[in-house]
Amino acid sequence: MDPASILLTVGKPPLNPDLLAGLLRWRDWSDHERRVSMLDAGVFRARRDTLQSFILPTLILLWGFGVVAVTAIV
Repeated sequence: MDPASILLTVGKPPLNPDLLAGLLRWRDWSDHERRVSMLDAGVFRARRDTLQSFILPTLILLWGFGVVAVTAIV
């Protein structure tokens, strides 16, 4: 490389096609992130619904049977 070409390339980042394509798709990426966060919210909502509709009533029933059993023994 001659000194003139070195001076011309100093301070310029190399053109990375992946980086350039990523910058051009940044808006699409933010849309993807929004969709993923909405999906995560749906998963958490489903977990909360499962907890409220199945697990908590089961625990309450088990606790009730335990109270009845302890009361019957005592």
